[in-house]
Amino acid sequence: MNYDTLEEMRAHHFFCYEITLPPRYSLALAGNWMMQDLERYLNFRIGFKGKEVDVLYLKPMDGNGKDILKQPANGVAIDQFTYFLNQNGNLPLIIDKTGWQKLGCREPWTISVLSLDKLQDTMKTFHLKLERARVFIRQVVIE
Repeated sequence: MNYDTLEEMRAHHFFCYEITLPPRYSLALAGNWMMQDLERYLNFRIGFKGKEVDVLYLKPMDGNGKDILKQPANGVAIDQFTYFLNQNGNLPLIIDKTGWQKLGCREPWTISVLSLDKLQDTMKTFHLKLERARVFIRQVVIE
């Protein structure tokens, strides 16, 4: 099947699923119903698999490497910054643990994220550090 445009492919293969429930229903119950619907109507088998993965926690620090709580008053949103950093597939997932809303920089998009060592050095200029950790996550598996 060849399609000239993405929209043409979407018209033939994409669909939208929505479930509306009263507020008294839990998210877990809604999730179970959605998984059953996908199995029933599309013959997908949905499950969960636990896995340990390496991550990097983004944490604040002062010039001596000690934790600090002070956050910058202006700059780019910290969630946008961590999203930007996580676009690089060469690094473990970076999780924000700063508690900050902003990063004290207006243009962090020029930061090189080619290597962890280079990124660690750059983070020091923002009074941040990256700490390695291993965490357990649950992944959705669709067959």
